[in-house]
Amino acid sequence: MKTPEPVVMPRFRVDWVNPHAKLLQENTGHEILRAWDKPMARSLFNQIYPRLLATTITEIESEVLK
Repeated sequence: MKTPEPVVMPRFRVDWVNPHAKLLQENTGHEILRAWDKPMARSLFNQIYPRLLATTITEIESEVLK
């Protein structure tokens, strides 16, 4: 019986800006999300934070999920 291959789930850093911010410290930030690819990471971010605008999405590492 062959052992299954481990699943690799990348992590993405999504940098964002808040166009509705009243305070400067609330204007920018980042979130770390797990997704299969950048489009999925952007879609997840938009669903979770509809008022924020994603500026850049960077793959930061891949983890093996067993």
